[in-house]
Amino acid sequence: MASGQTAHYGLSQWEPEDSFLREEFNANFSKIDTEVFSKAEAVTGTYTGDGESERIIELGFSPTAVLLLRNTGAGKDSSNYYGGLALRDHPVLLPTGATVLAITGSGFSVHVGGSASISNSNGSGSLFHYLAFR
Repeated sequence: MASGQTAHYGLSQWEPEDSFLREEFNANFSKIDTEVFSKAEAVTGTYTGDGESERIIELGFSPTAVLLLRNTGAGKDSSNYYGGLALRDHPVLLPTGATVLAITGSGFSVHVGGSASISNSNGSGSLFHYLAFR
């Protein structure tokens, strides 16, 4: 039987004189599985804009946050918004209120349009990089 436990997850630790119990190993693996599963998973990817006014990028899950930048690393220049950081309840919006980037039930949406400032997160032929957190 283990004579000690780890500080953060309470995993069994054995001294040389301790005997091993299968139940302790199984309990350790169960705790590890639970903790690893509960941690945020990050997904990265790219897409090339098609110029449509709205496009859905499917991830197969609704992310908690999405960071989107053009391949140059820009999120904005003098008049164009190329992305930014969207949270589940906080899309990236133009000063006019038009959407640049928003989280959906199965991924995120990107947009082209606007007036004084232009949303260009789906600009035709532009390469975009994203980082999405489950």
